[in-house]
Amino acid sequence: MQTAKYIAQKNNLEINVFDELGERKLGIDDLSELPLNFERKQFLDENYKINNGESQKEVRNRMHKVTMKILESNKNKRILIVSH
Repeated sequence: MQTAKYIAQKNNLEINVFDELGERKLGIDDLSELPLNFERKQFLDENYKINNGESQKEVRNRMHKVTMKILESNKNKRILIVSH
């Protein structure tokens, strides 16, 4: 939001927030709960996830879907999409 805020203010633009571009849902309450070797496991298996969290593949699909929706509804316009 910080990056978008400065660009929007400088160019007098509105910020639209899409929840689908939000952070990955890890399925834990605190980062200290991450299993050992979490990074390695998710690197080796894009479908790896914890509890009811999201896998890397699910996040990628979610973000791709909303990005395509945004691009389609803004054809021939200059836009900025900011996400992590």
